Amino acid sequence: MEAVRVLIAAPFNEIGVLLNKLPIGDEARGLSVVWHTSDGATVFKYAEELQASVVLLSPNVTNFDMDVVRRLSQHPQRPIITISLVPTVGDWAVTFQRAGAAGHLLVPATEATVEQLLAMAPSLLQKAYEERTRPTYIPQIDAQTAAMIAASGYQRQVVASYSPKGGVGKTTMGVNLATLLGVVANRPTILIDANMNGGHVALHLNLKHSYTIYTLARDFLMRNNVMTPQLVRQHLTHYDGSLDVLVGISRMEQAGEEYLAGQQGETFISNLLEIAQQMADFVVLDMGSSYNNALHRAALKRAHAILLLVTPDVSAVEDARKALETLKLFMDVSRDRVQLVINYWTNDSGLRLPDIVNRVKLPSRGAVPWDQSARITHSVNVGRPHSLVAFEDAKLRREDEVLKAMIEIAASIYPPMTTIYEAGLKAGMKTQPKQGGLLGLFKG
Repeated sequence: MEAVRVLIAAPFNEIGVLLNKLPIGDEARGLSVVWHTSDGATVFKYAEELQASVVLLSPNVTNFDMDVVRRLSQHPQRPIITISLVPTVGDWAVTFQRAGAAGHLLVPATEATVEQLLAMAPSLLQKAYEERTRPTYIPQIDAQTAAMIAASGYQRQVVASYSPKGGVGKTTMGVNLATLLGVVANRPTILIDANMNGGHVALHLNLKHSYTIYTLARDFLMRNNVMTPQLVRQHLTHYDGSLDVLVGISRMEQAGEEYLAGQQGETFISNLLEIAQQMADFVVLDMGSSYNNALHRAALKRAHAILLLVTPDVSAVEDARKALETLKLFMDVSRDRVQLVINYWTNDSGLRLPDIVNRVKLPSRGAVPWDQSARITHSVNVGRPHSLVAFEDAKLRREDEVLKAMIEIAASIYPPMTTIYEAGLKAGMKTQPKQGGLLGLFKG
C-alpha cells in the first residue's frame, strides 16, 4: 500500500524533533514526509504539486490563512486532511476543528508526537475518504467554476427570515437558506434562532446541543455586557460544512427574563450581531413574529436584508403590507432592505402573484411552490433540510422546484450560488471510488 504523503507547514522550532525522526523523502511505517515549508501562502500549492494527503499546519507560519483548511479538505479530486499543530495555551485546537481540521497535535513536537502522528494519520485519512462516499456528502466544484465564483464577489451580511404572521415557513426558510450558504456553498455561516416566541431551529436540524441563545445572553450579562468571539464560539453548535448554529430558547418564558428582555435584550442582540459579522460571511436570523419584542426590533434594525415571507392568502398579504409600514415608520428600515418572498405558492390559491406584489407594494424576490410530495414535511421531521436532501440527489437536483426557488433566493444573498447549482447539474454528485480510494467528483 502506498505511503501516506505528508506536507509540514510550521516553523522549524516547533517540529524539529518530528523532522529528525521522519526525514523528508524517507518512509516510516506507512508515512512519508514530502516537504517542509514555513510559508502559509505555499501550502495549497505544495499539497497539490507533491500529492500530499495530509498537511500538518501551524498557525505560526508566515502568511497564515485559516481558509486553506477548507480548501484542502474539499479539494475536488481527493480529500487532503489538515492536522493542526497547536500550542498548549489557547483555543487553537477548537478554532482549527471548526475550520474543518481532522485532528490536532501539540507543539513543540516530541518523540511522543511522532508516534501520535503515525497512529492517527492513516485512520483520519480513511475517515475523510469514507465521508466522500456517503449519500450526505456535498461535493465541491471544479477549479474553473471556483475561479468564476472568486471573480464575482459578494457582500457579507446579516439576513433575517421574518413575517408578522405565524405558520408561513420562517424557520424552514431560514434553515434552508443557512444550509445552502454554509454547507452547499461552504461559506462561513452562523444561523441564529432569535425567535423569542419559541424557536425550533434545533428540531429542523436534529441538533444535540448544550448551549443556547439564553445561555449566551446570561453569560453576556454576567461578563458586564462584554461580547467576544470566544464567548460566542463557546455557545455555537456545529452542524455541517461551514455552518454553526446558535440554538434558540427552550421555553417561551425565557424570553421574559432579564437576560433577553427589554433594553438588555436589545443590547445583547446588537452586540451579538456585531461579533457574529466578524466571525462569518453570512449571519442568518430566524425571527419571531412580534415586533413588540425589543430583541426582535433590534435584530430587524441591524439586518442588511429582511426576507418578508407571505403565503398566498389575504390575511397573510395584509399582515405583510402592514409590517412593511411598521418597519419603515417605527424602526427606520428602508424598503430597499426588505425582500418579499412568497411561500407555499400555488396557482389554485385564488390570488395571482401580481396581486400580492401590488398589495404589499414590494417586488418579489422569489416564489417557493407548494410541495405536494410532502418532502418538506418529511425533511423537518427527520431533521435534514430539504435543500440538502434535494441537492444530494441528482434527480431531485434537476427537477425539484422547491430547491430551484430556494437557490434563487440564496443567490440574491450570495450570487455565486447560481454557479454552484449549475455546476451540480452538469454531473452526478459522485462516482464510485476507484481502486486505491480516489474519488471522481465534479468535472466541469
